[in-house]
Amino acid sequence: MFQFLKTWFANIGKLPEELMSELQSEGIVLMNEKVRGTITYRDFHAPGKRFFYKKSAFTSTLVLTKERLLATSYSNKAINVPCTDERFRSMKFTVEDGKLCVFFEASLFHPEWSGQLEFRFKTPDAQQFLDEIQKQLV
Repeated sequence: MFQFLKTWFANIGKLPEELMSELQSEGIVLMNEKVRGTITYRDFHAPGKRFFYKKSAFTSTLVLTKERLLATSYSNKAINVPCTDERFRSMKFTVEDGKLCVFFEASLFHPEWSGQLEFRFKTPDAQQFLDEIQKQLV
């Protein structure tokens, strides 16, 4: 039982092998595993969910390839957007206190949702991620 838990905790925030090979074929520009992240919901409405303000923490892998930005929440894809997608240009990216911040309207990816979503990823490479993302936006 202890070995199972040790293995399970060791894999939190890591990408599955099949997804990793897909990202490698796209050309990984930057990648950080086991990144601490938070998501903040503001005035959020979705079917069955309503939050005036809610903040949740998670462990993430943050990856920028030549083709997309991917961020996980545990092992689920939280952000998965191609750099050529018009929605990518509608997202706001900043660095604050050593964290890469990603802001966007919830309806950008889910028409039935409303409100704002704010992701923050604490990574030593936050400024590098921002610089590379800005290159993709040009």
